[in-house]
Amino acid sequence: METTLTLAAGLLAVLGCAWLLNRTPPFLALPKGEAAVTEPDERRLQEYGSWFVHMRWVAVLLSVVLVASSTKFRFLPRETTPPLLFIVAAVAASNLLFPRLATGRFGVRAALTLQLYADLGFLTVLLHLSGGVENPLYLLPVFNVLLAGMVLSRRQCFALAWSGGLVCAAAVLAEWAQLVPHYTLRVVPHGEHGDFHVAFDAPYVVARTALQLGMMLLTAHFVSRLAEHSRAHEGALASTAEAARDGRELLEQALENTGTGLRVVDAVLRPLLVNQQWRRWFPGQSLAEERLVAWTVAHGSAPRLTLADSAVRRTEVAVAADRGEGQRTYLVTTAPLHDRDGRIDRVVELAQDVTSEKATQARMLAACKLAAVGEVAGKLAHEINNPIAIISAKGRLLLSDRQAEMSEKVGREVQRTVELADRVAGIARGLLAYGRPSIAPRSRIDVREPLRHAFSLVEQQAILRGVRLVDELGGAALLVDASASEMEQVFLNLFLNALDAMPAGGVLAVSGGASQLADGGPAVAAIVTDTGPGVPDELRERIFEPFFTTKEEGHGTGLGLSVCQGIVRHHGGEILVERGSGQGARFVVRLPQAPAGGGEASRG
Repeated sequence: METTLTLAAGLLAVLGCAWLLNRTPPFLALPKGEAAVTEPDERRLQEYGSWFVHMRWVAVLLSVVLVASSTKFRFLPRETTPPLLFIVAAVAASNLLFPRLATGRFGVRAALTLQLYADLGFLTVLLHLSGGVENPLYLLPVFNVLLAGMVLSRRQCFALAWSGGLVCAAAVLAEWAQLVPHYTLRVVPHGEHGDFHVAFDAPYVVARTALQLGMMLLTAHFVSRLAEHSRAHEGALASTAEAARDGRELLEQALENTGTGLRVVDAVLRPLLVNQQWRRWFPGQSLAEERLVAWTVAHGSAPRLTLADSAVRRTEVAVAADRGEGQRTYLVTTAPLHDRDGRIDRVVELAQDVTSEKATQARMLAACKLAAVGEVAGKLAHEINNPIAIISAKGRLLLSDRQAEMSEKVGREVQRTVELADRVAGIARGLLAYGRPSIAPRSRIDVREPLRHAFSLVEQQAILRGVRLVDELGGAALLVDASASEMEQVFLNLFLNALDAMPAGGVLAVSGGASQLADGGPAVAAIVTDTGPGVPDELRERIFEPFFTTKEEGHGTGLGLSVCQGIVRHHGGEILVERGSGQGARFVVRLPQAPAGGGEASRG
């Protein structure tokens, strides 16, 4: 029964050792310090220290099993049991103390060095109590040298090897000289009569001691050399990883600063790399595989096509912007990436925001279109003007000289013909004003003068319509080099359009101040604001086109704003329409500011 219990206890101890060996994390890991360890060598020492503590607990359990078995089966004298258990307890106590030393003033390296020397002493005493040089485990101190080669420098490893070899040799020689007692390990043969002990055989003791010292020194040499190579490779790998990390950060920073989105996908469109700019532009599809595939298919399947034919593609992708800001356009360049065998296994996509470029391109096309229309319109108006003038003059001559001879109906038709001819002549004059540079003389003027004069011309009409006029021009002069009459024509046209937009009454306000042109040059701005229905967003780019009008047929030619734009443009300025602060429209006329020292402004 007692033997069965002993075997069961031993089996449990062995199972405990197996559990410790397979357990992750270790049974007693080093406490983590407050500050993160950044040096690779220190981090490696911490990992070795944790593993060292873990393995020493395995050694404690195995020692307990061996001591118990030796006592039970009388492999060793009974008087060795208490000191053996004391040594095992000392190993366990040092194991508990080690983490405190490693995280305290000692540090991991000093704690490991101290522990290795302490273990050397523990092993020497354990081997002495369990047969000394006769013990089959007599070479176990070599394991300490192996550990020292992994965690200490080459010089420290050799110092431990010499120390261990000499301490073990001193213990063996002390037994041989019978300065200390020899404890017989009965599982080892002791001659035919049991009275022969190799511990007292001088040749054997010398040979075994020399062998152990040689083994420890050879182990120190090979393990420390391998450890040095390993550390060198580790340093090289760390440097390579650092360089790769720096290169990646540099690439990401370059892409970020140039406003470029980057995405790399594999052969099944799974994302491998997505930078922050791509995530900002295309949220929700960067990481989720099913969304990514659906989004890619919805936008032309460029990565799929590139994987199939390895062609580089440039695709424009329109994506709805956040907060109702319309949509933004991105130019996505899709290119294949090849593996070492030349096969296409990945696709890289670079995205650039071309919304502003598209808008600029649209404005340039519109400007070219308007310039072409202006040129054609000017030539057409010149060809029409002379025959229309003759038709109008002949009609007036008939009405003045022959009206008495005409029937009432004929007279009405001739009068109608003259009116329509005058209308065509007005359109021709408008086309000429839009299509050719102004020839009116220019002088330095305060733009507030033509503004206020045009204001006074619509005052009566504003009163009839219930529109309140508000002058917010202030007292500071707004000096420009311009034609006062043409500026008055521009503002009068804007005022009349504003009154037409407010048939049920409202507010028409003018203001002005310093501003800037699109090219950054100094300018003065005259601002006309009304409280009408405003200009729809989709019509803002078209309202300056010739013959474009939102008025009913017969109530406008569609040339008013285009003529205004032609006059302002010929003065080097620009005219824009914006949404009012509440409702209504806001027209901004910007003209180049007159240079200082050009004389006083004329007053009309």
